[in-house]
Amino acid sequence: MIGAAICIFVFYLGLILSLFYFVGGKGFWEALVNPYTLFSIRLSLIAATVATFFAVIIGLPSAYALSRFEFVGKRIVDTFLEIPMIVSPIALGACFLVFFNTPLGELVQTKGLFFVFEVPGVILAQFASVAGLATRLMKASLDEISPRYEAVARSLGSSPCLRHSFLGKGGRRIWSHGHSCRGHAGKD
Repeated sequence: MIGAAICIFVFYLGLILSLFYFVGGKGFWEALVNPYTLFSIRLSLIAATVATFFAVIIGLPSAYALSRFEFVGKRIVDTFLEIPMIVSPIALGACFLVFFNTPLGELVQTKGLFFVFEVPGVILAQFASVAGLATRLMKASLDEISPRYEAVARSLGSSPCLRHSFLGKGGRRIWSHGHSCRGHAGKD
C-alpha cells in the first residue's frame, strides 16, 4: 500500500517537474510576475474564498437536513450532490454558458447580474464545483456525530453554532478544492 502511495506521488511530482523542462528559470519568473498571471492568482484566491464561504453557508444546513431527517426526495437530492464530482469543471462551465444563452439566463443578465466572462461568473462556477463537495463532506461529518451528543449539548445550553465546530478542517478542504477547480476568464 505504501508503494502505491509513493507511485502516485512520483507520478504527480514528475508531471510538475516536467513543466520546468519547457520554461527556464528566467522565463518562469517572467511569467510568474506578469500582470496577467498576478491578476489570475488574485482572482483565483478571492473567488475560491467567496465560493467556499457560500458553499459552507448553504451546505451546512443542507448537510444537516440530509444527515438527520427523512423527507421526500432525499435520495434525489443526495444523488444530485454527486454531479460536481462526476462532471468536470470544464463541462460544468459549458453548462453555465448554455444556461446563460437560454431565455431565463438572458433574463437574469438583462437585470444587471452579469455572469458570462465576469468575476461573478467565476465565483458561481467555483461555487457550483464545491457546493456538492462541501455538503457531502459536512454530511459525512454529521453522520459520525451521534444525535445523542447533540441532545446532551442542547440540554447543557449549547448553542447550535458551537455544536458544529468540525467546519475548520472541512472548510479548508472545500476552499482548496474550489481554488484548484478554477476555470475563470481573465480580463485582457
